[in-house]
Amino acid sequence: MFPNPATDFVTINFEDATNGNVNIYNIAGQMIYNKSFSQQSYIQLNIESLFNGMYIVEVRTEKGSFNTKLQIAK
Repeated sequence: MFPNPATDFVTINFEDATNGNVNIYNIAGQMIYNKSFSQQSYIQLNIESLFNGMYIVEVRTEKGSFNTKLQIAK
């Protein structure tokens, strides 16, 4: 995932084209962003509406899932 810290967009790359979804959670654990994707090797998320701070990004695909931190600094 790059860039991190981010301002307006963040890109997540995958090894192969895959199906899945991305959720972004605020520090209180509330889901504030959700995007599904189909047969893509990368996705670009528009995060310009999110406020400065730390978030948790959850990515779930056919091949598994992972969580990572995202810092937004405008």
